Amino acid sequence: MMPTARELLQTFAACLAVGDVVGAGDLWAPNAVYEEAPAYHFAGAETIQRFLADFVARHRDARLTFRRMLASPDGVTVAAEWEWRYVRTADGEARRFTGMCFATARGGLLVEWKGYSAPS
Repeated sequence: MMPTARELLQTFAACLAVGDVVGAGDLWAPNAVYEEAPAYHFAGAETIQRFLADFVARHRDARLTFRRMLASPDGVTVAAEWEWRYVRTADGEARRFTGMCFATARGGLLVEWKGYSAPS
């Protein structure tokens, strides 16, 4: 059985927590889109993985925590409220963001993340 969007997001968070860029990147379909306006818009799994690799290289103690997830009956789409914490390696500054996203999965992979966030 194919993983649901909820399961894929939970795996994504687990991969980020341990700095597993390859594992996190492998969750995205080749034509996936990651968008978090106004700062980020990435198209394609390779581009998303490069972004994640750059992030992991410059940060530590990353934690993506999903506070609440509401899934469509078929598990394809999920609306999620989340918190993102990490420490910037260059200066030791701890950062915290909260946000919401809609994520869609097809064929066992994430195909879309459309999110909004704000520092908190």
